[in-house]
Amino acid sequence: MKSVRCFFTIIFLLFLINAESQNKLFVQGWVVLNSGDTLYGKILNKEWNTSPAEIKFKKGNKESIYTIQDLSAFGVDNDFLYRRFQISYHLTPINENVEYSTSDDSIKNSVVWLKIIVNANVSLGQFINNERTYFYFIQNGKATELLYSKGLKDFSNSKYQGDPRYGKTLVTENFSFRQQLYELNMDKSTKGDISNSIATMDYNAFSLSFAFSQLNQVQEKKSNGKSGNSFIAGIGLSSYTHHVSGSNGSYLQNASLNSNISPLLMFGYLLKGASKSSRFSFYQELILSTLNTTGIASSAAAQSISFNVKNTFLELQLLPTYTFNPYSNLKFAAGIGVDLMFKANSQNVEHVDNGGGSVQDIPNIPALNGILACPVIAATLTGKHLGIFVNYQFSGNLTNYLNSSWTFTKISGGLFYKFRN
Repeated sequence: MKSVRCFFTIIFLLFLINAESQNKLFVQGWVVLNSGDTLYGKILNKEWNTSPAEIKFKKGNKESIYTIQDLSAFGVDNDFLYRRFQISYHLTPINENVEYSTSDDSIKNSVVWLKIIVNANVSLGQFINNERTYFYFIQNGKATELLYSKGLKDFSNSKYQGDPRYGKTLVTENFSFRQQLYELNMDKSTKGDISNSIATMDYNAFSLSFAFSQLNQVQEKKSNGKSGNSFIAGIGLSSYTHHVSGSNGSYLQNASLNSNISPLLMFGYLLKGASKSSRFSFYQELILSTLNTTGIASSAAAQSISFNVKNTFLELQLLPTYTFNPYSNLKFAAGIGVDLMFKANSQNVEHVDNGGGSVQDIPNIPALNGILACPVIAATLTGKHLGIFVNYQFSGNLTNYLNSSWTFTKISGGLFYKFRN
């Protein structure tokens, strides 16, 4: 239980460190006032899960909060751009498990900052509220909703009489945005031709940004042209707590093994999407670790029994992780996976002192299985190159000896370095 409390204490501290780093995450940017003046300073680069209603801006030592009514635009070069528009959007779902409203034409008008995904003659903008994501084409200073919806629709209303769907509730999908793309493709103000790909176009940022880049014949914005994958190497320590038991006559009867701390070396590869917004990643780590400890057992037949445990493991850790704050310079991630521990070397010995100078050394006791599969819960706090990791894992029965049990809980922690972003 102590190791569990220690692990969650460390996780809590990492959360606090991450939260404090978020408060200081100002990046160089600019804002455009209603007067048309541009101010250069620093913007608090938060992770906006919905389109922002206000931003925090710092110029020198002065910190200001600007709302949508205050700014016509703001941005960070080579990162993001937001512009203010008067928009309308249909109150329709994009989830087949959500019902349409009773009116097909329910529309809401609002003034928002649209995130500009493709900035060109005919631009692509994005608006996100608590219900769904909307996309807009922007032409001659006007933002027009690209129409798409998907959800459960009730056809029991009398206006649907004569419709073969009358009286039913069905999943309905509206692809009107594709017809809008056909019309834009025919517009003289656009240069490209996307007619061959419109019929299979999806309603998401990836697909639409590609289409609008082709439509305007501008280069699609990449994530600095770099992969998000990284080689990693690290060092750390592992703290083991052992739990042993054995039935009458077994070698672990009345035995105990001391807790111990052992060093580890880690090398691995991190698989991650190139997009800055990528939340999921996958660690593949090769770890060299040791388990060296001592123990004792009581026996009526011997004056003393002691154990000398020396083991070396080659571990393969497979760890899917989720990043909570992908836009931060200091990223916090947590995951759950498996650690496959392969026995590289084992020199376990039981020393039995029968008295009268009779001492017997019995090799391979406690005996150890060749392969162990241990569940792992992990957390990392990562900067541009340096990171901190902490893992909590527990084992099944390590020993293959009859009527005995040897398990451990382990907390590992240390530093790692990413060689490539």
